[in-house]
Amino acid sequence: MTPRKRGLDILVVLSLLLVPIAFATHSATITTTYTPLYETNPVNITIKVDNGLFSSASINNVNIQTSGFSIQSIVPLVGWTITNNNSINFLTLTDAISNWGSQNFGFSALAQNVNQNTSFNWAVTTTDTAGDSQANVVQLQILNDATPPSITGTMPGLFISGNNNELFSVDANDPETGIASSNLHLSNCDLIFNNATNSSSIVYSTISLSCTNGVCSSAQDLSSWNEGDMCFYYDVSNKGGETALTNNLTTIIDRTPPSTALVAPANNVLLNATSVDLQFTAQDNYDTQLDCNVVVNGNANSVATSQINNTYAIPVIDGTYAWSVSCTDDVGLTGTSPTNTFTVDNQGPNITIVVPAVNDRGSNVVIDTTITDAGSGVNQGSIAAEIIDINSNVTSVTISNWQITYPTTTATIPGTYTIRITAQDNLGYATIQTAQFRIRETYNIALAINPVKIDASTPNLTLYANLTGTIVRDDGAIPSNTIDLIEIVQNETVTIDNQTGAFQAQIEIPQTTGGFTITASYTNGIDIFTATTAIAVGPYCGNGVVDVGEQCDGSTIATCSSYGYSQGTVSCTAACTISTNQCSNPPQSGSGSSKRSRSSNFVVQNIVTPAIPVVTDTESSGIIEGPQQLQATEINNSTISECLKDGDCGNGKQCNNGKCEKAQTRKGSSIGIGAGWSIFTNIARSLNRNLIISLLVIGALLYIFGFRKKEDEWDRYFKRFKHN
Repeated sequence: MTPRKRGLDILVVLSLLLVPIAFATHSATITTTYTPLYETNPVNITIKVDNGLFSSASINNVNIQTSGFSIQSIVPLVGWTITNNNSINFLTLTDAISNWGSQNFGFSALAQNVNQNTSFNWAVTTTDTAGDSQANVVQLQILNDATPPSITGTMPGLFISGNNNELFSVDANDPETGIASSNLHLSNCDLIFNNATNSSSIVYSTISLSCTNGVCSSAQDLSSWNEGDMCFYYDVSNKGGETALTNNLTTIIDRTPPSTALVAPANNVLLNATSVDLQFTAQDNYDTQLDCNVVVNGNANSVATSQINNTYAIPVIDGTYAWSVSCTDDVGLTGTSPTNTFTVDNQGPNITIVVPAVNDRGSNVVIDTTITDAGSGVNQGSIAAEIIDINSNVTSVTISNWQITYPTTTATIPGTYTIRITAQDNLGYATIQTAQFRIRETYNIALAINPVKIDASTPNLTLYANLTGTIVRDDGAIPSNTIDLIEIVQNETVTIDNQTGAFQAQIEIPQTTGGFTITASYTNGIDIFTATTAIAVGPYCGNGVVDVGEQCDGSTIATCSSYGYSQGTVSCTAACTISTNQCSNPPQSGSGSSKRSRSSNFVVQNIVTPAIPVVTDTESSGIIEGPQQLQATEINNSTISECLKDGDCGNGKQCNNGKCEKAQTRKGSSIGIGAGWSIFTNIARSLNRNLIISLLVIGALLYIFGFRKKEDEWDRYFKRFKHN
């Protein structure tokens, strides 16, 4: 193919492609998202306008003619002007729909009522910037709702109280178009029903109801209406125009509670029975089915009845019963009968006897009793009480405040006695109640042990304690039998002296520290009488030995000076503790170097003349410092060991640090060193310990951190030539 030929072919193809573009202005396609819906329902409709690929002009005007729907609102578009005058027109000068472009136009609309399924055509005309227009049609279908609402429930029920706020309501549902309205039709039809008049003559009044979420209701004031039948029905319409009607309904205005009455048993009657039929009547002016409660002694028993005459049976025992009946109708009104009582009595009084099983003779036997009768009550004049002894002798006794006191002496014969009480109720039913008790003779045992404390800690040494005792009967008689001893190491039986009632034994003491009990027991038939005594074994305060935990025992060698006192006597208490209550220090007087502290066992006292103090040693009673004329004779006392100066120690001794020591010869520098050291120590003692420590710490710090000799020329010279 020649180049000329190929160029011609390309020109032909381009011409074929550009011809449609040259002669077509715009090509619009109209679509919608709408789907068919039931009449009267709201809907959002979107019309979409697409400009074709080969359009040579942009669409700047869209006109829509709607039918079958009521336009509620139009969605505004940026850059577009909207007018609504018989048709809806959209115009833009800046945002035209270019080729291969699109634009959505939105509406909120309400479908119209239709008698059948109906399709409506919406004419959509598009105009481009070249002035060319194109007509299109969109078809929208509205469905007809041919079914009325469904009614699912109504109120009120069969009975109402007819108050000033009586609720009437109907439940309805219409899924296609929804509930539009509802009406209550109401009539007082009591006279018509009572007169057997044809119900077609009933005249109804119509009341519009308020509908929300499928419930249409209204509260009516019926307080002025009479009791009796009330007729009513409802109509419910949907938005499509279809209406549903209820049947003719009836309710009864009832403001009167049921009436109840107790028939049998009669009030306050006395019965001899194990079961009682409670008979009552219950009726209502309208309701034929009542819910009743038979209340017996506060306990309610439910009875549903449709009869006037009713019976409710209950089991009974002796006692008094209170009963009543209350019945409630369907309105909720309750009628209650008065309360009646009846008493059941099938047996004699109930008698209880409380008496100790065993009683010691010589004391009163106290018997408690109660006599009651839940039926007719106790005949107080019929009560009698008797005591029967072991020889069958009967003694009448008196009941006072429901208690019997039967006195006994040590001469009373021991054995089993019987108390017998009889009583009748007011119907003549009698009860006899008995109880037994025992009267016993008693024995008194006295027991003693000597010693009550013993130290048995010495190895291989067996010690004994003396146990003595006596026994005597309550009437003073002496038993001639034996008595059993439960001892520490072993048990034994010893003989009673039948003249004195005395007995004794040697009790072996174990070498075990602790407290031990010895028991003496005497058996008389089924009765056992006992007595106990105790002994403490082991080291104890008072044994004359200072044991562990004791400061002393009996006496002490301690002195007052051991406890910081200068005079008096130390004693040992009964608790084996040291007492310094008798120790003391005389008051100090005077001034100067003659004063000594308590710890040195020296005290200052005035002797010779009241104005001149002297120092004495409380341990040696020697005067170590005083008037000049007495010093020479007193300092020769060789027993002085503490001092203030050399003159306090006597001949041949010197005072060294407060102690009297043998004198030593001091020569040369040793005297100076000693004197210097003595002066230093005296000054050091006068300083506060914390002050001394502080001075030592400060001195050490000064030495370490700065008070050192600086290196000078001589130091450097000696260091250079290694001179020491």
